[in-house]
Amino acid sequence: MHVARAGETIENPITRERVTFLVTGQETNGAFLRVEHVFGQGGFVPAAHLHPQQVERFEVIAGSPRFRIDGEERTARPGDVVTIAPGTPHTWWNAGDNETRVLIEFRPALRTEEIFEILFALGRERRLNKRSVPNPLLGAVLAQEYAQEARVAPTKEILLTRLPPFLIRVLVGILAPLGRLVGYGELLRRYSRRAERTPRCS
Repeated sequence: MHVARAGETIENPITRERVTFLVTGQETNGAFLRVEHVFGQGGFVPAAHLHPQQVERFEVIAGSPRFRIDGEERTARPGDVVTIAPGTPHTWWNAGDNETRVLIEFRPALRTEEIFEILFALGRERRLNKRSVPNPLLGAVLAQEYAQEARVAPTKEILLTRLPPFLIRVLVGILAPLGRLVGYGELLRRYSRRAERTPRCS
């Protein structure tokens, strides 16, 4: 395995996403991660989610990305900047006929690079459904491993996300060990190319 480097590009054919790492968390000692994110026509993020500890900043370069932030929708245009505070449910997709190009910055970086690497690898190997969502056991392992970086918000695409938060935590606590037992923990380690984890910020 190797650490993701600036200039490397990864793709997810299911969601029609392409991400190029511009500045990695290792380069900034965990302060931030900056990527260029490209959606092809019809591209989408798999599900609404939130980042418990991170500020996510979008700078639109091209195209017409549409955002749903805390239940409210808006279409952004080139030159727009969208900033999402920690703990705010959000999702976004390509609402236009052409590619969208957006610069995204996560502060702090945490292990967000690993999430991109893992989910895109799962997509390339068709281990996700047509919405790019993993099965419950794999999803529980991901949720437990990357709870500091991202959590799925209530969404119509994933029935389990509409359960009360405490019940979701209970289910993740039950399903994640079963997922690791059948090998999903090792699968995540194999898909993450990072030799060392980005330092965590308290």
